Amino acid sequence: MQISSNNAVDDTYIDYEAVLVTSGQASAGISILPTSVSLPTGASVQFAATVTGSTNTSVTWQVNNITGGGNTVGTISATGLYTSPATAPSPATVTVKAIAQADTSKSATASVTVTSIAEIPTPLHGITVADDKDIRTTGANSYLSKTLSSLSNLSVTPTVRLVYTQNAAASTYLAATQQLKSNRYIMGMPVDSSSMPCYTNAQHQARWQDYIATLGNNVDIWEVGNEINGSWLFGNQGAGCSGSTQADVATKMTNAYNQAKAAGKATALTLFFNVDASCAASDPQMINWASTYVPASMKSGLDYVFVSFYPQWCTSNPYLYAPDWNSVFATLRSIFPNAKLGMGEIGWDSSLGKPGSADLVDLVQTGYRIKPTSVSNWVGGGFYWEFGIDAVPYSGAAGSVWATVNNELAAQ
Repeated sequence: MQISSNNAVDDTYIDYEAVLVTSGQASAGISILPTSVSLPTGASVQFAATVTGSTNTSVTWQVNNITGGGNTVGTISATGLYTSPATAPSPATVTVKAIAQADTSKSATASVTVTSIAEIPTPLHGITVADDKDIRTTGANSYLSKTLSSLSNLSVTPTVRLVYTQNAAASTYLAATQQLKSNRYIMGMPVDSSSMPCYTNAQHQARWQDYIATLGNNVDIWEVGNEINGSWLFGNQGAGCSGSTQADVATKMTNAYNQAKAAGKATALTLFFNVDASCAASDPQMINWASTYVPASMKSGLDYVFVSFYPQWCTSNPYLYAPDWNSVFATLRSIFPNAKLGMGEIGWDSSLGKPGSADLVDLVQTGYRIKPTSVSNWVGGGFYWEFGIDAVPYSGAAGSVWATVNNELAAQ
């Protein structure tokens, strides 16, 4: 059986366990491997065809009798790389065919069953529980207990964006993740943007393997890259962290995506909207990075694409600063045609200090109220970074951060 390589920069689906090989029937002179495959939407698998009895070993690839396939049934390249569609076809099983060019009456077929990934109801009511405090502690007065109280009092079912601290084994987070998951949705982030340069490619891959294997049953969405185009990802982050290149970041991002897809899980990518004193309406760097470094399979296969937004660097009324979100997300829609779009991390920048009460209310409201009117498949989000700081412990008093976030989530 020939499956795509395990190179981390390769954006090809890799899951030996999900490939079920059975004895297939092939016409004389040509055979195909594998003959039966099961894989989730937006994933890829490599087919190989062998032609005998002719010096011309070239083949033509089809999906459901369509040369090259199509958007609804999946596509296949001239080299036999099949990519499943973003949405599972009906019926879910399609036929891949290799036709010998030396004799077009000779062909061999394989079956591909495309499985859907479970979806979270929209809108996504996002909050973040970051690793500023240790969620792993237990007890009646623990941070975990206080966080659960804040979450349980929300008037909507939140999607909790859980940030796992650097170098911690997944097993240390299992109990907390299970409790946070109860009656809620979880978006897991094993590697935050600030710590990505601190992992070698091998360490990064091993960390993702650990977290998916250990926490996979409790995580609904895996965030395969956070603020992935942020400039701080491409340098040295201090002691123990090596320098990083943009290509290196893309390698890690792609490997994480491949692992999550192999596990049949939904995937999200968060981009960073660069804000400066000019208070610009758009961010060419973010768009260019996504266009250049996100591989084709991720562009078509990502389930969610979010945008992180920290407005304080805008010097003109930063807490009400509103870029041209219609244009920004329309451009992202053209890059990621199948992904659900929304706001990712919103919050205040610790280097600039926490805003005063009135400004903080404006910041939270502005972030959660972003809703482009001309963009399809909008899912909300928000994922206020400081929820675990500003809204824990629970206080439902009018004007509290918890009350402000709760009101905005309910109104999404």
